[in-house]
Amino acid sequence: MTHLLDTNVVSFFLQGSREKELAAAAKAVPLAIVGEVRHELLADTKRGGAAFSKWLAASGIEVKELLVGSPAANTLAQLTSGTATAKDLGERASVALSLHEAGLIFVTHDKNGAWLALRETWGPGERLLGVAPFLRRLYEAKALTDATVLDDVIMHAEPRPSWWGAWRATL
Repeated sequence: MTHLLDTNVVSFFLQGSREKELAAAAKAVPLAIVGEVRHELLADTKRGGAAFSKWLAASGIEVKELLVGSPAANTLAQLTSGTATAKDLGERASVALSLHEAGLIFVTHDKNGAWLALRETWGPGERLLGVAPFLRRLYEAKALTDATVLDDVIMHAEPRPSWWGAWRATL
């Protein structure tokens, strides 16, 4: 299974200055973003631009594009008709792609993105994951080995789940 990351998930790693660790995790656990998420991250005035583009190219994180006329592109058109802003495009593209590629798990910490995915996802298997469970899975898969990375990333992802403190205390 490939984890399809929403803009905010990648941004939490960038804000925590843990982009190297995210790239290392991508070597152990398949990670991807859609092209619309890449565009949102490139446009970030603090962490985007050429430096982000160079990091992404070397990160091992796959960039998946929605092909014109594909079922995912058609779903995106339906999800954006009249209601979505450009700000919502990355999460909506991610939801659309994950609906049509059964091997993708959409990872987000955005309540609108999560509700959209829950409303739209009907296929079998786990297809939606929050950022805290994603971090836990990366740690337990040994894709992240330094527990301080968890702290540096989760500090940007409030609120934390009820189990986070007890689990983190065991590391």
